Amino acid sequence: MEAERSDHAQVIEINGPIPDVRNSEGSKICGEGPCGFADAGSISNDSEERLTSMRKLLIAVVLCITFMTVEIVGGIKANSLAILTDAAHLLSDVAAFAISLFSLWAAGWEATPRQSYGFFRIEILGALVSIQMIWLLAGILVYEAIDRIIAGPRELYVIVLGTTINMLRNILEVLMESTPREIDATQLERGLLEMEEVVAVHELHIWAITVGKVLLASHVKIRPEANADLVLDKVINYIKRVYNISHITIQIER
Repeated sequence: MEAERSDHAQVIEINGPIPDVRNSEGSKICGEGPCGFADAGSISNDSEERLTSMRKLLIAVVLCITFMTVEIVGGIKANSLAILTDAAHLLSDVAAFAISLFSLWAAGWEATPRQSYGFFRIEILGALVSIQMIWLLAGILVYEAIDRIIAGPRELYVIVLGTTINMLRNILEVLMESTPREIDATQLERGLLEMEEVVAVHELHIWAITVGKVLLASHVKIRPEANADLVLDKVINYIKRVYNISHITIQIER
């Protein structure tokens, strides 16, 4: 939690649970010392979830490679495009799992001054590469199938790409820093304005750095007589409770 004071505004940055720690003046605003982007509990939970996901992905990779090897051998011996197509689909799965493994590992890298939010978006880039690989394999297999139809009808197996469309849309929305679809920014702003102490809300930005990690930054103008700490608690708790946003930056103005 960091704060900067001036004659006209208080800048208060909050991340995670709000500790009830006051300085000598009775304010919750941080005095000295840096405040991290995430608290220790959040980092620990993320690390445990990441390790669990990596174990599951590793098991999936081993199983996919085993089945893919069997299908490749069987498809070549039977001269079956359908079997080879399914093997290629498994290959795309293996590649996607491998990319996801790397992405999860890289997402655990510590944040740096240049990458202040960490490397969470590597997961999104990995998903984008996986989709492109699936589409490339689909194009190759469709071309081969059409060639066989022209030469003489044999077997045709079509890879359905519809399931990748929504994923691609979500990836592009994250990269474009769009407001997540599940959050109504207008309704959120209206909810803040309904608070008695809040006069205005502006510079409201909501975006995701990866799937499930949503951030919010906003300026909130309050009444001159209002207690900044109490209003800050109220705003933060409302956003976390109603919209489940844990990484929040609020600038209090009078």
